[in-house]
Amino acid sequence: MPASADIVRLHARSPLVAGTRFDVAVAGGGAVGAALACALADSGASVLLADPWFGVAKSSPAFAPRPIALSFATERVLASLGAWEGLAPAVTPIESIHVSEAGRFGATRLKAAQCGVERFGSVVTADALGQALRDAVARRDAVCCTGGRIVDAHPGDGKVVSRVADDAAGTSRHIGASLVAVADGGRSELRDALGIDSAVRDYRQCAIAAVVRARAPREHTALERFTTEGPVALLPMGGKCYGLVWSCGEAHAEELGRLDEGAFAGRLAAVFGGRLGGFDAIGERTLFPLRFVRANAIVAERVALVGNAANRLHPVAGQGFNLGMRDVACLAEVVAAAGREGCDPGDPSVLARYRRWRAPDHAAVARFTDGLVDLFGHRCSPIAPLRAPALVALDLMPGLKRALARRAMGLAGRVPRLALGIRA
Repeated sequence: MPASADIVRLHARSPLVAGTRFDVAVAGGGAVGAALACALADSGASVLLADPWFGVAKSSPAFAPRPIALSFATERVLASLGAWEGLAPAVTPIESIHVSEAGRFGATRLKAAQCGVERFGSVVTADALGQALRDAVARRDAVCCTGGRIVDAHPGDGKVVSRVADDAAGTSRHIGASLVAVADGGRSELRDALGIDSAVRDYRQCAIAAVVRARAPREHTALERFTTEGPVALLPMGGKCYGLVWSCGEAHAEELGRLDEGAFAGRLAAVFGGRLGGFDAIGERTLFPLRFVRANAIVAERVALVGNAANRLHPVAGQGFNLGMRDVACLAEVVAAAGREGCDPGDPSVLARYRRWRAPDHAAVARFTDGLVDLFGHRCSPIAPLRAPALVALDLMPGLKRALARRAMGLAGRVPRLALGIRA
């Protein structure tokens, strides 16, 4: 790593020296960006990790106390990065999944043991995940963290020059890098500044996230309940607690957000038809709009997109974050291979390899999540009467259930080394 770059803990600001050269500059210090910085550092790269929330008193909204489902592959990535050991006490395993449709008979039950694994994944809060990854970053001397935004990227002469603007400190510096990784989320300002267009679908829905307490919990069981307004997921979080992600129309979401605790618990119990015995405690509710955003390209000259900057998905089936973590594992692997071959991280051949590797996974997961929204979102659809029999049929087809489980676990197709528990 260049000697002039100050290395800091993530809770402090670092003076960034203008003209410093890095192998990779990562825009965005959320969970995906932090994981990418760790993975790249382990591959031997010098890394700048830039995020405007570093060093400010208020915590990043990316690390709110909301539930996140971690796939089995994501767990392995976190273990490979040394972040799992500190996180493990805070996670709850998912050993079975129950899928049903409100107002219709029929359900599908997936059990990890029947699919040859101990669990499908686990559930953790975003703040616990963020802390574990930030601790992992702080242990790596090859990562320089700064409280600023990478606002542009201008390639030329074998590198890309980016301006890092620190609004809080009132400073602006230019740095050089072989590659800029865009990991600043679904509303990526850097992606837009680079002129990378996106396909956008507004679902006209909001999701309500909260932690709730059930009266009769099912241990280590996640529930997904489809309604005409959107899916409602309950993710086990230990004891009687569940992480709730309730997707519904915007007006309905605003109404639910205004209800008192008892009324909200009654509405939630009605959706699940008495399952879990109802609910007697509701935590703080957070609302966020739901849109499908898919970048028209995940690479440009000396630029690669990862996580929500590349694909922002509907939360149905909990695929978005896990797709982003596979982006991390794949990009780190191609960068590590490039180093062994004598190529720099931003070489066109390296980025082409990353694009080809990720394209099938991105397309398959986008079709899957978007298709579920369409399939279950219209009660009067001509195929509506077929949905309940389809759930029953799926429940009777163990081979198909195992294939779907492998996809949800992040183990379908070509699996990157980090997702197999092998460090770069």
